[in-house]
Amino acid sequence: MEHHSADESVFVDRFGVDLRKPLYAQVAALGDRYFEWVHTPIRKTTLSRLRAWDQGRWPGSVRIFDSDLLEPMTHISWRLVLAIWVPIVLALLVVARTSFELSGGAAGAAQRPESVAAANL
Repeated sequence: MEHHSADESVFVDRFGVDLRKPLYAQVAALGDRYFEWVHTPIRKTTLSRLRAWDQGRWPGSVRIFDSDLLEPMTHISWRLVLAIWVPIVLALLVVARTSFELSGGAAGAAQRPESVAAANL
């Protein structure tokens, strides 16, 4: 295990993951310990020190990839998520309702057992 000074050890958790370094390679090396790591919260003191230490574009955020090309794709506004997914969900709801109405909807489903019973007579 690497030796860290008192200030540096704040950023290294008990799994050996250093929050100042890109997480992708570190998390891949966790193997069977990944499930436990991902469900272990980061202490507020660690987050506040990370915000103070970080000089990057997204202060207080951990870096996922080492690549400067991939990293910006991991930071998007919640508004962008809504702008993309709300129209998709609404369109799918319209398609589902239209399809349900064309198939006879609830009224058609209620009438089907009677027609099946009449056909069996």
